[in-house]
Amino acid sequence: MNDNFKIFPGKNEVFAAAAQFFCDCAARAVRESGFFTVALSGGTTPDGLFALLAGDCRDRIEWSKGHFFWVDDRCVPPDSEFSNFGRAARLLLANVPVPPLNIHRIEAEKAAAADDYELLLRNYRTMRRTADGIPVFDIVQTGVGNDGHTASLFPDADSLKESRRLVIKVPPPATAQPALPRITLTLPALNAAANLFFLVSDHEKFKLAEYISDCGNQIIYPAQLVRPASGPAVWFVCGLNR
Repeated sequence: MNDNFKIFPGKNEVFAAAAQFFCDCAARAVRESGFFTVALSGGTTPDGLFALLAGDCRDRIEWSKGHFFWVDDRCVPPDSEFSNFGRAARLLLANVPVPPLNIHRIEAEKAAAADDYELLLRNYRTMRRTADGIPVFDIVQTGVGNDGHTASLFPDADSLKESRRLVIKVPPPATAQPALPRITLTLPALNAAANLFFLVSDHEKFKLAEYISDCGNQIIYPAQLVRPASGPAVWFVCGLNR
């Protein structure tokens, strides 16, 4: 097991460690570049993280220098219960002083959502780039589903073969709920991240997370394909009852 696979006895400890990591990465990016960029994921898993960032960690982050994007979202309006943006907006962004102009949701309810978000990322000036011109997020927060998916990259999907696009639309998944079409960042966009971490607060996913983090040559799960060029992804995992 590698040093980037961090095991904690319960959810509170997982969220606290992830919040510390987030704060450290944001502060380092501000020191180096004068700003930080972050891509957030959805579902209920990051609720505890969002609560800490908006609570105990609120004064440790220079929110005015943060630029917020999304890893993926379902093709629903922002006020839908299934909107990843909506959840983050209620739990985090409504409670911290991020300038509205620095919040960039995926307008996933629109037919051209993937193209529009691709264009935004390609042209957003406050963002570092790789030598190939791919935007570099200072922080990417993501998770893993029971089927091994991450972002909205699902098992055996064509999306896993995408090498040119940064953002694509994917059909309703057969292995995750709700079964709605989604907009997602692709592997090239995720793997360009300066710092990427997986948040796994469900102890029942421990063995799955452990297998994926080992990154063996036998690729079974989409999350195994997330291998940032900057270095290994960091895992914050609940090991209760493992």
